[in-house]
Amino acid sequence: MKKITHDKVNLIGWIYIPEDHNEAILTFHGVEWALAVYDIDQEVRNRQKYGPEFKNAGEALEWVRETIHDILSARNISLDMII
Repeated sequence: MKKITHDKVNLIGWIYIPEDHNEAILTFHGVEWALAVYDIDQEVRNRQKYGPEFKNAGEALEWVRETIHDILSARNISLDMII
């Protein structure tokens, strides 16, 4: 955190300035990540509650992976942002 001041209006405040590029991206897209996690939770919950059921674990995992990527893509974020 860095302290910022402005003499003319006598403002004192704190602003968070990320240390590197990845940290900056995660900071500025934090709300999108939180909403994406919520959306993923809701999709999994709905699928579990209302079906249809999966034939096997591999099919279920494939659906979860596709759902994660679809939701992240819809919010213009990706797993590559956090690497």
